[in-house]
Formats: sequence, structure tokens, C-alpha cells
Amino acid sequence: MAKAQSVYVALDRLLSDFSKEENEVLFKCMSKAMRMAKQDVQNITPPEKRSGDYARGWAIRTKRLKYGFQGVIYNKDKPGLTHLLENGHLVKNGTGRVVGEANPHEHIATARNNAEAYLTELLVENL
Repeated sequence: MAKAQSVYVALDRLLSDFSKEENEVLFKCMSKAMRMAKQDVQNITPPEKRSGDYARGWAIRTKRLKYGFQGVIYNKDKPGLTHLLENGHLVKNGTGRVVGEANPHEHIATARNNAEAYLTELLVENL
């Protein structure tokens, strides 16, 4: 019985080491895809917003969680403007009527889809 337990312990250590290596590869691939997505969102940004605080404000935050990883790309300088540009908005004038049309510019969703595809390619190459 002692031999069987030692085999289980050795196998558990081996799988644990393998899991740690996979997690490091996954984290590196995720970080690389996040950097690519940040550049992508800066390039796809509407032309009238490619300068100033909005253009310079993009940042990445990656975190190791208990079970997995989390990555966020956000605009630290103009966080509300990202929502307005992505989803569009209607403006009300003083009479209560709605003026203008919602004119969304989906630059964040496009960058996210591109990053997901890129991350999948990286994982297939590295794992």
C-alpha cells in the first residue's frame, strides 16, 4: 500500500508542475493579447478622438485569480466617454425633444473580438 501512495504523490506533484507551467503560458499569452487589444482599440478609435486624454488614457490591468486570470482594458482618463462612443447616445434639448441620432462607433467590441481570436491562436501555438 505504501508504494501505491508514493506513486499517487509523485503523480500529483508531476501534474501540479505541469499545471503551473500551463498557467504561466496562459498568463503570458493573455498578457500579449491584452497588449495587442490595447493597440487595436487605440487604432480603431474614432478620428476625432485620437488625440488628447481619451487617446492617452488607455490602460491594461491583469490579475491572477484563485482559479484563472482576469484582464481588463479601460480608459482611466475618460471612462464615461468609452460608453458614449461605443453605444451612441441621444441628446435632449431644453424642450424635452430628442435631437440627433444615436451614432455608435464600435471600437472596443471590435478590439475585443480581435483579441479573442489572437489569444486562441497564441494558445494553439504555445500549448
